[in-house]
Amino acid sequence: MAQLATFSKEGKKSGTVSVPKSLTEDRPNPPLLHQVVTGLLSNLRRPIAHTKTRGEVRGGGKKPWRQKGTGRARAGSSRSPLWRGGGVTFGPRNTRNFYQRIPRTMRKLAFKQVLAEKIRRGNLVIVTDLALPKPKTRLLEAFLQKLPVKEGRILLVSDEGEEGLKRAARNLPYLTLRTASAINVLDLLSADSVVVTKKALAALEQQYAPK
Repeated sequence: MAQLATFSKEGKKSGTVSVPKSLTEDRPNPPLLHQVVTGLLSNLRRPIAHTKTRGEVRGGGKKPWRQKGTGRARAGSSRSPLWRGGGVTFGPRNTRNFYQRIPRTMRKLAFKQVLAEKIRRGNLVIVTDLALPKPKTRLLEAFLQKLPVKEGRILLVSDEGEEGLKRAARNLPYLTLRTASAINVLDLLSADSVVVTKKALAALEQQYAPK
C-alpha cells in the first residue's frame, strides 16, 4: 500500500490515505492507451455532414435529350453526379457509425496506468471534503488556489449528487467536474491536475482495484 497525503479545506496537509499498489505502480503502455483513447474519441463522434445521392436530389426525372442523334454524350438524368446540381458520389453521410468496441479489461487497465502516472508525477491531490458553505464560484476558486495544483486544466472528482458543487464549478472554464462513476481516461489525460475527495478515491479503488 502506498501512502498519499490528504489536504483539508484550508489547503494544509491533514493526514495520509492508503492507496493500493495496483493504482500507483502501473506504467503507461502507449499502444494500449492509443487504442483506448482512439476508441473513446470515435464513440463520441456525431456525424453532421450529409450529402445527397442522385436518388435523393430533387428533380431529374425527365431524360435531358434523346439517346441518339444529337452528337452529345448520352444522359439519363440531370441529377447525375457528373452534372452541376446533381447528387454526390461517396460523400459524407450522417448515417455512418464510428462506434468501436473497447473491452472492459482494456478500459480499466488504461485508466489505472494514467492514474498511476498522475500520482507518480505529483499531479493528483486528495482532499478530505469539498462541501462549500454556499454554492459560490468564488468560494470554490479560493479553495482550489490553496491546493498544490499546477496551472492549467483541473479535473475535480467528487462524490455523487453534490448539486451545490455543480453550480459553483460551472462558471470556471479551466475546471471539469466529474463523479467517480462517470470519469474516464479522456478526463484524466486532458487535465493537468486532478483533485479527488477521499470518498471518490475509495469508489475508484473499489471499481479499479477491488480487494
